[in-house]
Amino acid sequence: MKQKITNHFTSPTMMEPLVDTTSTADDFFEKLEKETIEIVMETPLIYQFDRLNDKQLQIFAQQFYYYGYHFPRFLGIIIWRSFDDKIRSSVASNLIDELGIISSENIDPEQSHINVFIQFAKAVGLNEADLKNSCPRDYTRETLNKIENLLVHAPFMEAMGCMSPGLENALSHYSYNIYKGLQNQHRFTEESLYHFKLHSVLDKEHGNNLKQSLLPHLKESKINRELLRKGALTAAKAQRDFFNGLQKDFSLL
Repeated sequence: MKQKITNHFTSPTMMEPLVDTTSTADDFFEKLEKETIEIVMETPLIYQFDRLNDKQLQIFAQQFYYYGYHFPRFLGIIIWRSFDDKIRSSVASNLIDELGIISSENIDPEQSHINVFIQFAKAVGLNEADLKNSCPRDYTRETLNKIENLLVHAPFMEAMGCMSPGLENALSHYSYNIYKGLQNQHRFTEESLYHFKLHSVLDKEHGNNLKQSLLPHLKESKINRELLRKGALTAAKAQRDFFNGLQKDFSLL
């Protein structure tokens, strides 16, 4: 039996009565961004990339590879579900970047974000086959399943909270920490670390674009705010669990 996909997406033109809110939509979103970032960034491992050895970094690369591999699919799900052109356009722009498409005349699969990440994997002694032939560990599988279930089956605004601020904004913050930590090891080229440097900047931009497309739907809708927050916090906790799972793995080496 197919599961029903819920497109709970309210706006002032729908049946939901207008509600009084204690903050502007922009203030609400900024507060939620901080809340999600704090959840993910409380993970100690994010601050320890300056001291991880090759074996630990190989495990990280093999597991994080699955996140990057599936991310274009996650964006595609939002595009498929959305019936708001501004949201759809923002996510489509994100997907174009993710696939390394500079223009319709300049499409370079080697510049896709997953291929850029593979350059880092090579720097820690892995090749593409090592990544593709690895198995996602339980914490990786659970994180990806939680995200996918949210994006596919949750009410639409909850799914959007998962994407932004739940994923995009958090990713920009911990990518920066990973980049600086690895840079401080003084043994990696900038090219091999480009994936993390790129995401520390680009995902902040993606998150802001999504925010602007979402704000009109948050101005007077308490339900939309509650759904967005629920999705964002679920995604943040899933990412925190991923890094905690990695750290537990590292402690067993």
